[in-house]
Amino acid sequence: ELESDYATASKEKNLAINWQISADLPNLVSDRMKLRQVAINLVNNAIKFTDQGSVAISFRSVPDEPFIEFSVSDTGIGMAEEFLPHIFDKFNQIDSASTRDYSGAGLGLYLVKSFVGLLGGSVSVNSRLGEGTTFTVRLPISSSMGFLEEDRLTGTSSTAVVAPPSSMEVEL
Repeated sequence: ELESDYATASKEKNLAINWQISADLPNLVSDRMKLRQVAINLVNNAIKFTDQGSVAISFRSVPDEPFIEFSVSDTGIGMAEEFLPHIFDKFNQIDSASTRDYSGAGLGLYLVKSFVGLLGGSVSVNSRLGEGTTFTVRLPISSSMGFLEEDRLTGTSSTAVVAPPSSMEVEL
């Protein structure tokens, strides 16, 4: 579903967007809306800060652990190491010569970290200035966190079972 959302963006910027999904990916029971928003925010950021090259989105199971990892890597402008401890802060935007041309409210990565935490997971980042950035999200394959209270308030179920799609890699 997300793959088709980025076809236009990849053509406009001449980016290769590669989806890699491990064949042994287990079903993931989680909050569909929060998980989707995390993926959208990370992929949007990767496209926003990458003017040429590629964005890779990969999903894999963690060996011998009940977790799934997904990562979003880009060949964009990257970030200097001194900025990394603050990128998940609310309303934070890196103000440097390389990022001044990019607008935003500074909430995307804050929401990523908040939602991943509600889902019982973690998020990490590796980046090199001028070379690109990789965000890695680790989520338990079965999580009751993050949507139980929402279900109680609305009386609806937001639980989603996310299974791997039939195609293993798609390049747009």
